[in-house]
Amino acid sequence: GSVSVTTPGGTVSLNGFTFVGIKPIIISFSPAIAKDGDTITITGANFTGASGVSFGYIPAASFTVTNANTIRAVVGSGASGAVIVAVNTDTAYAYGFTYSNSTPPPPPPVRRPLLYYITPAHAAKGAIVTIHGAYLDSVNAISFGGTASQSFNIGSDSSITAVIGTGSSGNVIVRSQYGADTLYDSFRFDSTIVTPPGDTTVMPPGDTTVTPPVIPPVMHAPVMNGFTPKHAAQGATVTISGAYLDSVSSVSFGGVTAQSFTVVSSGMVRAVVGAGASGNIFVSTRLTNDSIGGFLFDETSPPAVSAPFQLVQFSGTAYSNQPVLSWSVKHDSSIANYGILHGTDTSHLTLLANIPAKWKDTANYTFTDINSSNGVNYYRLQITDIRMNITYSPVIAVQLAGVSPTLTMYPNPVTGSYVTVNLPSVTAPSQFQVVDMSGNVLQLVPVAAGTPQVKIKVMNMNRGMYKITWSDGSNFSYQTVLILK
Repeated sequence: GSVSVTTPGGTVSLNGFTFVGIKPIIISFSPAIAKDGDTITITGANFTGASGVSFGYIPAASFTVTNANTIRAVVGSGASGAVIVAVNTDTAYAYGFTYSNSTPPPPPPVRRPLLYYITPAHAAKGAIVTIHGAYLDSVNAISFGGTASQSFNIGSDSSITAVIGTGSSGNVIVRSQYGADTLYDSFRFDSTIVTPPGDTTVMPPGDTTVTPPVIPPVMHAPVMNGFTPKHAAQGATVTISGAYLDSVSSVSFGGVTAQSFTVVSSGMVRAVVGAGASGNIFVSTRLTNDSIGGFLFDETSPPAVSAPFQLVQFSGTAYSNQPVLSWSVKHDSSIANYGILHGTDTSHLTLLANIPAKWKDTANYTFTDINSSNGVNYYRLQITDIRMNITYSPVIAVQLAGVSPTLTMYPNPVTGSYVTVNLPSVTAPSQFQVVDMSGNVLQLVPVAAGTPQVKIKVMNMNRGMYKITWSDGSNFSYQTVLILK
């Protein structure tokens, strides 16, 4: 139409004005997965007068503009892709909608329980034993030496406390609906009950002296849980771990008495190998003994020097669009297992699997993740030694085909000076743009190839809604961010 200006001297007009209006904005929609007939709630701004709603470019069966900030739309035949809202000549897009076509999402993976160790390894009826492991939250039965526990309580996914029943020595077994796991010959049942002798002496009149009964000390049988290194020559030191080792009076390797030994604590003995032979390691007390197999006597090597564990390399690559991880180590005889941590961003990594250590001077490992996500997958090693100390490797990224159209960032809304954004692809140089709702580019942030994450400054930006976009020339992703500072 025309623009008119009126003054006391008259009116003048000029044609050519076009009213654009306020552009619609989509902030979120829920649910993100839906089928025919499902209702999607779309949240944003400037929805008044909406003329159309589509899912994956397929028009909605119907929609209702509840208010300027909310639309409720019913999915029609549908397609995966963007949620689209049209108001007059302007259109708003939000990516990430999945049309389910009546197929429910796959159930979460289930895992059989895994046992790491128990403490204590020696107990009597009514005593409490703590079981450590992974995926223990579905356990429904526990036994010690083939005898069911009196009761048990699941403290977490990684810990259970169990009360010993009538008991017997032997294997510890946990069972769930997904399977079972066993710690072989790991528990010793103490059937000895010490009852203090009663005092039936009648004291003469006037004598108030009471002599307390003498309670003999409880003697526990020694328990061996492991040893390191697994092979050694004469003169080498072998560390034996277990429980109730403080009363050990002799140590032998393959039936040959150790050259010497030192009781470090109730849980550790260090013994020097004598002439030696391969076979079982025995520890003895004046009452009983315990043994553990697997020792190899090295007749040719010089005395072994215990070398520290070393992670030589940890890397990942995409093969047939699946992440294949590989790592090399030295001297991992002190390592119990390698946990594989996984996530689609660097801040939320969860345990994917546990790989037992090979206990070699030099060892190579590989792992293929068959349940990975499109785009960038992040991995880290959680290295647990035989004393349950944990260290971590650096985080690595593996790029797969497909890039998420929606950026992952935090915090959102932003109340501080920065917003952290995870890159959906790291194979090529890329660039971020910070754009206001009028389409003005406020920042350009270049990113080098191989960079998994950047922090974007927002300290000088006004309160309001902005859009952060990313592109590497072949792919495009974006996210809306609300600044509240």
